[in-house]
Amino acid sequence: MMKSFCLTLSLLCSFHLCTNAQSGYLDLSYSDDGIFTADLGGNGFDIVYNSTLQTDGKLVLTGISNGDFAIMRLLPDGTPDPLFGNDGLSLVDYAGNSDRSHAVVVQPDGRIVIAGETQINNQGDFAILRILPDGTPDSTFGIHGWTVTDLGTQYEFPNCVALQTDGKIVAAGRRTGTPLSDMVMVRYHPDGRVDSLFGSDGIVVTNLREEDEAFSIAIQPDGQIILAGFASISASGDFAVTRYNPDGTLDKFFGEGGKVITDIDGVNASDFIKAMVLLPDGKILVAGNANNSYFDGQADVGMVRYDQNGILDPEFGVGGIKVTSFGAFTNSHGLAVQPDGKILFGGISNAINEDKRWLLARFQSNGSLDEGFGAGGFTTTKVPGNNDYATAVHIQSDSRIILTGMSGGNPDIDFAAARYIADFILTPTITGITCPGTDDGSITIDASGGVAPYGYSIDGITFQSENTFTGLAAGTYTITIRDSNGPGTLGSIGPIVISEPVIPEVDITIIENDITIIVGSGGTTPYQYSIDGGDTFTSTNTFTDLNDGAYFILVLDGNGCQVIYRVVLIDITATHDPVESVAFTISPNPTNGQVRLEMNNTTGEPLQMRIMDMTGRVVFSSTISETGQVIRKYDLKDLDSGFYQVWVGNEKIRGTKKVVIAR
Repeated sequence: MMKSFCLTLSLLCSFHLCTNAQSGYLDLSYSDDGIFTADLGGNGFDIVYNSTLQTDGKLVLTGISNGDFAIMRLLPDGTPDPLFGNDGLSLVDYAGNSDRSHAVVVQPDGRIVIAGETQINNQGDFAILRILPDGTPDSTFGIHGWTVTDLGTQYEFPNCVALQTDGKIVAAGRRTGTPLSDMVMVRYHPDGRVDSLFGSDGIVVTNLREEDEAFSIAIQPDGQIILAGFASISASGDFAVTRYNPDGTLDKFFGEGGKVITDIDGVNASDFIKAMVLLPDGKILVAGNANNSYFDGQADVGMVRYDQNGILDPEFGVGGIKVTSFGAFTNSHGLAVQPDGKILFGGISNAINEDKRWLLARFQSNGSLDEGFGAGGFTTTKVPGNNDYATAVHIQSDSRIILTGMSGGNPDIDFAAARYIADFILTPTITGITCPGTDDGSITIDASGGVAPYGYSIDGITFQSENTFTGLAAGTYTITIRDSNGPGTLGSIGPIVISEPVIPEVDITIIENDITIIVGSGGTTPYQYSIDGGDTFTSTNTFTDLNDGAYFILVLDGNGCQVIYRVVLIDITATHDPVESVAFTISPNPTNGQVRLEMNNTTGEPLQMRIMDMTGRVVFSSTISETGQVIRKYDLKDLDSGFYQVWVGNEKIRGTKKVVIAR
């Protein structure tokens, strides 16, 4: 019985496998049409400032509605979670003040921490709220779920929040005095108390220039804290990144005394970071606005990558900096990095018809635009209204992408979210053909991304629901995938190569009446050896004390495939090998079944003609009685398409040729 064998892709080809798919388009299975919007019923201004994905795939949005913290949770299909708050919405007020939430993070136990501000006597203070997984305030945190911190200046608010591994909460943003503002950071115990061992009584203030502000926070595995934002002089701002030790002191080994300031283009415009991602190798990726001008409405996307010490990474963009324009005005807010290192950026752009739209762009890991994403590297989405503003981007576990933000316009602004198709992740499993000339190979494609169920096609025309293609011969294939997103988003993977199995070289040595068969490397073991044309086999490759005569040597590999078929003679009275090679032709080759054999029989004796398949089995035979010039025609119509070995000879001469039957 023949065996099948599996080949890994790395053994099949030395080139890269290419996956091509339309990506960056709305996922129409999300909230019915790809876009979710919600009017929270307040004073018309329902603004999403930030969002996060829970580990169960639910999406938490946070912002402001009617002067209160507004937290909404959506199910993975883009509908409000009925088990959260009131039909998916939790509105929480602090003491009747005007409040707004800017950032959110979910604890491992499912409790949700929201950081924002509350205005008391027209002065803003840090306000941290923790709610239970059902959306109600957590009474074990602070006072009735709240902790409010006055930092001693007129106006203070956090823009970002993060969790330490010990459960402590770090919020960072801006502290505004007269006339300057500084980066500020506060750390809290898990119960909401300010951590007095951090900085100065729990507070860290960092002055860089006249106007400083932190918009993003990341905590390294070693406990060091990184803030990213801007530092400005006379409305000319630059990217600013600072790093702190776990106790809140600046890390003197980072940048200059813990601070790094980067001027993006050297022009008198405002550059500021809005988002940051700590990469797996410890490098720091930041994104925000570059060349932002308050006078003419111009702005670009600016990205910078630093190494672990705060030095610009020369392998990214140009000298560590990448500036990209998506229309005359681009505003950057969201940043995420895919597992493959590609960078997703979310914001707004007027690239299409000078109309403000949500913007989703993707870059390669080196900062170059990924032109295979969307339309030339980006896609824009017109959500309802004329005040479209995307504020955060997330990557689901199935690789689909979520943007959150706001839609609408004065006097009505709403919460909004949209989901996009990412690349198909297509993983092939290839079963190679058993023997040369057979067609028992197969390709199986495991697909993710897009919207299931999928259709699969090997010819790009006919699709099937099964993800396996069988009965394949050696060759090169491309598999096309079509998902169920509306009319179907297409993807493809290829070239996928099913190769001919390796047939090793064979050396046959005859010493007196002994035959030794040596098979070279590269084949499939174990081998079976026969000297009678396949009537009997042995695992021993040496045959001794043989009588004079002709021996039909057949070697099969571990898959039952023919490695060699050759006739040898033993004649101890001869001074040399009496078997001479005979030249003959087979035409046409390949053939559809009709062949012509031509040769010169100089032996004066009849010849045998045998045709063997690639397992060594004789499938056709004939006796050639003519001597001298021989011309024979054979009809091989009963043989299947494939590779065959033709042997012609007798005790004095012999020859072999390969013939291909193709119909």
